[in-house]
Amino acid sequence: MDSLALCRCPDDAIVVSLMWHCSPPRPSPEMPLLPDTSAPMIFLHFPSTLILLCSTCAVTGGHALLLNGEYPWTYDNDLFGGPDFWGLMHKHWRMCKLGALQSPINIDPTKLIFDPQLGKIRISQSHVEAELWNMGQFPLLTLATKNTTTTDTGGGGEKSREEQKQQQTVLNISGGPAHPYTYQIQQIVVHFGDVRRGERGSEHTIDRIRFPAELQILAFNSDLYDNFTQAQSQPRGLLGIAIIIDIGDRTNAELHRLFQATKHIKHRNQMVPHLKRFQPAALVPPTEKHYVIL
Repeated sequence: MDSLALCRCPDDAIVVSLMWHCSPPRPSPEMPLLPDTSAPMIFLHFPSTLILLCSTCAVTGGHALLLNGEYPWTYDNDLFGGPDFWGLMHKHWRMCKLGALQSPINIDPTKLIFDPQLGKIRISQSHVEAELWNMGQFPLLTLATKNTTTTDTGGGGEKSREEQKQQQTVLNISGGPAHPYTYQIQQIVVHFGDVRRGERGSEHTIDRIRFPAELQILAFNSDLYDNFTQAQSQPRGLLGIAIIIDIGDRTNAELHRLFQATKHIKHRNQMVPHLKRFQPAALVPPTEKHYVIL
């Protein structure tokens, strides 16, 4: 590791962030980007930064939006619905006010502590089938569960029994700040701003700079919890990798494929049901330089 910041979060949450230079598509006005209450994440800033942060709350945009048609939500603290109000709007968001290190946050490069003991983060390289949804708030990619049929013959061949079994291709994140646990990748969220309004959609900032978009790979602690839902409200429950996206001449092939798929989900609740041989690990920039906030 060439650079790394290490902090302790009382909520015991983990987040990491990276950065790709690429050319994301113009967002559709029919697919508004609204905030989510995302989990802790890992932020990777390519080519020089990988960041782990504590995250409980997440929003987007420079003007107030209605979250689920009910709550005003914005990054602008001068407006009703800004960060000072997040923890007051809903009981499930109380940690936005009570937590000491909540997301989104600003990464201050002048306040970093090098930790040579932190190991390398490992991400499963397998390909999976996934589903891409327009949630109304953001595009959401979920790893698909595959069905397989097995036939069991018993009673001297007199009976045959077919059983449907659910098998899920498991992709794990381990090592580095995740140690000693293994986190299972569950979903990928895309945050972006409306370029026609000059918005920059990244949830987090680096040296007060916000970027055009942010990709978040979310995983749950499969050593301690049975599923994502159970883990999301528990200590050491979730880990996320946030990839900061900037505009450039070249792009990442898997990221380009994901953006191309969003053209088919212009309206809320539309989905691409079979995004085949998708490789989440390929979204992560090839860098070992990163910041970590625990």
